[in-house]
Amino acid sequence: MHNSCLIDWLRFSIPDSDFTFVAEHILGIPITEFDKEGKGSPFPTYDIRHCFANIEIHLSEKHSNILVNLSGKACRQYEEYMSKSTGWYWHSFIKTIISFNGNASRIDIALDIFDETTPHVNKIQDYVKRGQLSSQSQTFKEINSGRVLDGILTGFTIYIGSHPQVLRIYDKKQEVRDNTDEILDIEKWVRWELELGDFKAKEVCKLISEGKPLNMIIKGILASHYAFKTQPKGKKDFHNKTRWNNMKWWDNFIHDIPKISLRVTKAKTTLKEKKIWIEKSTTKSRAMIYEVHKQAFGIEYADAYLREELNLGQSKLTDLDRTIITQRVNELLGEEEI
Repeated sequence: MHNSCLIDWLRFSIPDSDFTFVAEHILGIPITEFDKEGKGSPFPTYDIRHCFANIEIHLSEKHSNILVNLSGKACRQYEEYMSKSTGWYWHSFIKTIISFNGNASRIDIALDIFDETTPHVNKIQDYVKRGQLSSQSQTFKEINSGRVLDGILTGFTIYIGSHPQVLRIYDKKQEVRDNTDEILDIEKWVRWELELGDFKAKEVCKLISEGKPLNMIIKGILASHYAFKTQPKGKKDFHNKTRWNNMKWWDNFIHDIPKISLRVTKAKTTLKEKKIWIEKSTTKSRAMIYEVHKQAFGIEYADAYLREELNLGQSKLTDLDRTIITQRVNELLGEEEI
């Protein structure tokens, strides 16, 4: 079997729409294929769920948005159903979703490895536990399965990071055996899967709709956000792992694929925003403290307390702070209100 990529989960909503339009014009499935009765929806603000196999459409009694949820199994069912349609592809389907102002809230994209391109999952777990993974992710979790008879582990899974970006690496061959008792006639099947939510899901859907190959998207994200490193000899500085050499198998796996960063640069808080925050969040507390000092020790003491507080803050100002102050003063010259 050849290494391959797939979309293994997709959840999106269409604003100001209805059940029939989403089913027939976006999914391309006649509404008669879905159950008529409907069941309760597990998603907040949605009330009713209509299903065709594992393909779900969720409706609300409170708003007119329609939610579509395609699990991994539903994605395979949908592919099989749409294989009868000429010219259907995931990228054109997602392009249609975007054209109707669809909002993707989750997409899972997976890379299935059947050869020795990457190590087995238990070996990857060892690398992570030895601190050889360089990533902005803060945590990892492993879930393993095995036989009670002899205590031998047979299935391995590792989760790296948390919402809105989780890298999940697991033994797909063993998962199939655990879930279905089917023993596949293949040596190895390791799945690298990225579960992406919020703005990261939107960004990836945009790339897919533009026709970028899924293999390049997955490996591009992996190349930008993760790297497996060779530990240097002697004392190890785990805070500077980015300077360590990459493991050879990792470089061969990524193979010069252009990086795709899904990071967000947080905007610096402006003085105007700080002023608004102070007025909304601290004025009441400061007034209470001032009133305590005034009633207990007199108004002069209370005023002196406020001046001391300001003096303390001014003593902490840096050169950068003073530059920001000057810039804000210049901005205010033409404004009526501070």
